[in-house]
Amino acid sequence: MTFCFQNRVKSSQSRGTQGSRGTRRLYVGWKHQCKGKAVAQQITAGKGGGVVHVDFENNLDLEQMMQRVVNLYFPGGRCDKQMLDLCDVKYFMATFTGKRLCDVMPDGQMFTVGEFCRQQGHTPVRVYLHTQSVNSLDAEVCVAKHIIMLPF
Repeated sequence: MTFCFQNRVKSSQSRGTQGSRGTRRLYVGWKHQCKGKAVAQQITAGKGGGVVHVDFENNLDLEQMMQRVVNLYFPGGRCDKQMLDLCDVKYFMATFTGKRLCDVMPDGQMFTVGEFCRQQGHTPVRVYLHTQSVNSLDAEVCVAKHIIMLPF
């Protein structure tokens, strides 16, 4: 009696390839730096932050990605648990290590979520909204320093 075992190999079409995905799942968090402190601290879920998994379209640019993240942690322009208004902070997006994300990638291409994930070369890809308190009494300076102002 002879048994014949065949190894079945799935084709790349049935498996799907990384290039065929229209979205990328990123781990998104929030770090806040208070005045007088040298290091930004991660805001936990119990305090209005927490790390969440967000699916971003590959073709989103940095401004669009940042707008979605800001809306996540500051719905309606305010984080009630931290008692922070969006106009009281300046903010930017950064990697896990704190390196600020820029509109232009190191290789000269414009930032897109798909290209950023490809260049990271590891998973999970983590990005953080970094915020820093500004003097809330000087609202005009606060508005001028914002990268994005969202409608309230």
